[in-house]
Formats: sequence, C-alpha cells, structure tokens
Amino acid sequence: MSTWVLIILCGLITFLIRFAALSGIFKFNASANYIKLIQVIPIVVLTPIIFQAVFFISNNEFSIIDNSKIYAAFIAIITAIFLKNVIYTIIIGMSSFWIINEMILILLV
Repeated sequence: MSTWVLIILCGLITFLIRFAALSGIFKFNASANYIKLIQVIPIVVLTPIIFQAVFFISNNEFSIIDNSKIYAAFIAIITAIFLKNVIYTIIIGMSSFWIINEMILILLV
C-alpha cells in the first residue's frame, strides 16, 4: 500500500471517529475513557509512518549511522519539547535535515 494512501486512510478514520462522537449529529455520551482514547489516536497512527520515513532509506534498507534523517528527527524532537510549536518544529526539523544532508554530500565528495 502506498504511503500516501495509508496517510489519507488513517487521517480519514481518525477524523470520522472524532467527528461521529463529538459532532452532535449522533446522540452519544462520551465517557472520560473514550475522550482520553481519541486524544492518543493521532500519535498511534503517525508513529509507524514517521518511524518508516526516518529509519528506512531507499530499497527498504534500515540505516542508522549514515542516515541524515535520524539527526534531523532528533533536532525536531528537541525543538518540539522546548518550543511546543508545530510550525517551528517543522521549519527547524526540515532546515536541519537539509543542512545535515548537504554537509554529508559535501563530505562524501
């Protein structure tokens, strides 16, 4: 299954679960446990997608040492913890990935 199809499918499922319960269209009294459960669904859905994108390089090879995405992901995680801002996390994470990737290319040449 394509990664984009998987992302869209998981997003739709997550949206429908939340929408059905919280929209008011259906008479549904959500328990406290249900509210806690739907708050962790995005984390559960995105974790395998992010893990595959970070740790697997081309041809499904698992790489840790020469993988610039791992270092950029670590910087993004630290940014998210300290700044708690999605936009800054994305900008700093993508910028660090670009810089690290360019540094590795320069060092290899």
